[in-house]
Amino acid sequence: MKEWAARLWSWIRHHRLWSSVILIVLLVSMGYGLPRTVNFIRFGPPPPAGQNCGSIIHSEAPPEQNTRADATIQVLTCFWHAYQSCQPATMSQTEAATDAGATDTVTIEQRDNHCAIYGQEDASANTETRNTTFLCNQLSKKGDTLQLSSCDGLADFALYPRNITGFFGMDHESYLCGIVGSTHPKWEPQQVESCFFTAYKQCLNDGMVYDTLENGTEVERDFIIDDHCGIVYLPGSSTATCASLQLRADGLHFMQCGTDGDIFVPSSSPGSPT
Repeated sequence: MKEWAARLWSWIRHHRLWSSVILIVLLVSMGYGLPRTVNFIRFGPPPPAGQNCGSIIHSEAPPEQNTRADATIQVLTCFWHAYQSCQPATMSQTEAATDAGATDTVTIEQRDNHCAIYGQEDASANTETRNTTFLCNQLSKKGDTLQLSSCDGLADFALYPRNITGFFGMDHESYLCGIVGSTHPKWEPQQVESCFFTAYKQCLNDGMVYDTLENGTEVERDFIIDDHCGIVYLPGSSTATCASLQLRADGLHFMQCGTDGDIFVPSSSPGSPT
């Protein structure tokens, strides 16, 4: 038996082209499908999933309330730590739009004396779907973002945390507690401020907007709990952070917000009884 196996292996090594053809025919005849068969030969079988680090979803739909603000950071940190010692681990990232989207599922594996990232991408656009297998040979970290590079089968791409942007942009990914300001009377200021202060204390993926009129012009200030449970302050197109937050009887007091310093958001609209 051992002699037969040795002869077979010797024949395969010296007839790799024919071996590949025979393997393709066998796999296709078993219902594996030609694309999956080619991927199997090119990249090998999928590795064991290992530790499940979780999923990241970037979506146009607003997130649910009571979602952890640092949830995406936990996923990325888990995957990065596993990569440092090349321990098997898997995570996925989904980018979902109205009529298109893609999910990349990546797994760490030891391959040919180095650490590699085996991945599969399931993409859709309108009614068309596509499945792509790929292999990346390097993973690096910049800030909170993980960069996959030296990829075969797919262009290099990044795994990144949730977007921290203003609420009236196209790609914000935070729950809106509400808008405080004289130009938005439908919102109850105390409820909005209580929602945001709870988010600050519990590190929830929430934000709020404070609108004021200055010289007849509406000025918008966005406050969002960031990926590390701090407060991002977005006055217009600039970005800063606030050192802390206090909820008092008269409203919210944001401390040391960039160059604007302390900011007070009253719990009652101008002209209403306090």
